[in-house]
Amino acid sequence: MACVVTWVAWYDEYFEITKEEYNLFGTERLDEIANELRNQGSGSSRFLFSDKNEENTKEQQKLRDKVISES
Repeated sequence: MACVVTWVAWYDEYFEITKEEYNLFGTERLDEIANELRNQGSGSSRFLFSDKNEENTKEQQKLRDKVISES
């Protein structure tokens, strides 16, 4: 799940969600989950990586680079 963070420039933070949560697409419950994750930010145990490099560890930056190169 990608959550948009408003800052000087907008950027995305990416989080892992379950298949069951993914299947909630279009519902208020998924919006609630997205808000919870966005509020937790990089402190969430489900945080994968961010478009803002300063929020990533070296491992998260490698994952981000891999995802970008595959898209």
